[in-house]
Amino acid sequence: MIVTGAGFSVPANLPMQSKIIEKMTEEPKQQYDFLSGVLPQESKKFLNAYITVGLFLLDNYGRGNYGDLSSAYTLLKHRKQAIDTVLDPKYFSLDKSARNGLLEISRGYNLDSESYYVTLYKLKEHIRQSIKNESININLEDIFTSFDKSVKSSEHVHKYTYTQMDEIRYSIMRLFIYYFSKSVKDHSFKQEEYVRFFRYVKTRKAKSPVTIITTNWDTLTEEYCTRNGIDYQYCFHTPYYESPTRDSKPGIFLLKIHGSANWLKCLNCGEITVLDTSKAAESLFEDDKQEYCAYCGQGKPYSSPSLQPEIITPTMIKTFSSRVYSNIWGAASAALRKATHVIFIGYSFPLADFDFRYILQKNIPANAQIDVILSNDDDPTQINNANLQRLLPEKRYRDAFPKNNLRFFYNGFSEYFR
Repeated sequence: MIVTGAGFSVPANLPMQSKIIEKMTEEPKQQYDFLSGVLPQESKKFLNAYITVGLFLLDNYGRGNYGDLSSAYTLLKHRKQAIDTVLDPKYFSLDKSARNGLLEISRGYNLDSESYYVTLYKLKEHIRQSIKNESININLEDIFTSFDKSVKSSEHVHKYTYTQMDEIRYSIMRLFIYYFSKSVKDHSFKQEEYVRFFRYVKTRKAKSPVTIITTNWDTLTEEYCTRNGIDYQYCFHTPYYESPTRDSKPGIFLLKIHGSANWLKCLNCGEITVLDTSKAAESLFEDDKQEYCAYCGQGKPYSSPSLQPEIITPTMIKTFSSRVYSNIWGAASAALRKATHVIFIGYSFPLADFDFRYILQKNIPANAQIDVILSNDDDPTQINNANLQRLLPEKRYRDAFPKNNLRFFYNGFSEYFR
């Protein structure tokens, strides 16, 4: 039994949830020259999501006044909407006063596709630089907790309605998918840590099935499994499962208890589409395509998205009531109850994960061997202050599993799997 947390993806330079804002402020790899007609590759959908999130961060956590940026974006959207409406054949079915109003808004603005994109991109870059200058580094758990509380209570927060908060929340989720998917796509898949780990998994699965429980959204594990000829299944459909017999083909049970970057849920029928790991971000940010569900065929433009990333966001108000998570968590509980050896990799046992902590404490047998692999920064022997030592993961593990034999490794998982 293997349990992986955010630290498992750190050697691959995949962004941790808390580092997404840092990813937003990174300089573009290529400096674009609009005068030469060379345009960036980001889609308009991505730029709109970025601007929506960026303006929220500046408005709530910046020291300066960024009302002019918000006004510029609002005006740009109104102009674009007016021009799109004027070009739509349905425009002529409007009454005369409505047509005249739209014409007045759109008149004088040559907002074709290219000029709209250029304006949108420049606004995005202005916002990116402003976030960087403000050194915004807010805890995303706090942000999502406010979002979830606002939406569930149908309350306004500051100047935002709960419907606006929900729109911002979806935009952040989409940015998560973008940055995680992009990082996996750029990975070399030759790093020694992962080569050793998946060699171990492949050796173990030849003897008996291997279960990996992960709190991560990224698809790094799936990609390595595919490249190493390791079959895996998500255990979507059964609340529990029996391990295959010796005569059956051993496989990998990959239980993603917080969802995945390549799972999209239809807001119409509730079905989940599992995408190719390299297509996860593209599916949400293709400008020329509307979002359609592969099951029910329903689809809407991005202004009212029909597909939602199926991930549990970093919040204190987590909910796992859907049938998908009930099945996955049931499978995780069943696997933990049978475990004789549990290996934790890069999981700090955070207090905010009280649901998962409960499942672990309830189901891991008292006689199971527990190995915990963390980084050198988590090593309590590196700190002389006893109060600070108690804040580190080792104390939480020892409190949670007082009867188990625990071993701690603070040199990462490359040496462990040597």
